[in-house]
Amino acid sequence: MTAPGELAVRVSRIAAAIPAGHVLTYGDVAELAECRSARLVGTLMARNPTGAELPWWRVVTAQGTLPPHLRPEARERWRDEDTPVRGSGDEDVRADLARARWTPEDGVPGLEHGVPEPGRYPGADGPGAGRPDRDAPDGT
Repeated sequence: MTAPGELAVRVSRIAAAIPAGHVLTYGDVAELAECRSARLVGTLMARNPTGAELPWWRVVTAQGTLPPHLRPEARERWRDEDTPVRGSGDEDVRADLARARWTPEDGVPGLEHGVPEPGRYPGADGPGAGRPDRDAPDGT
């Protein structure tokens, strides 16, 4: 396996810096990472080439949603973190961007010096926490 590229590392570090109870859109992360493509950020988040445990539920679409198969778990994580949401069911739940969007006052802490190292962030709870597609069937 080759080492992840600089952009993948920047995206991972930005995602890891999002505080509990807040979200950023793929476009927000792209802007902070100095990348022109929100879609590329989504691809990097899905593939997670850095292997870091990322709070994937804190990076959402411009509508505040995630793919349908991730919404039930995201809803639980958002509830645990007191993230403002809209909708109540798995199909219509979305982060309330007006209230939950994180606005770093002075940018992402450490971004000017390479962004905080990705890895275990507050709220991670198991080996597959950053890779929802790889969680064991029993949730561990």
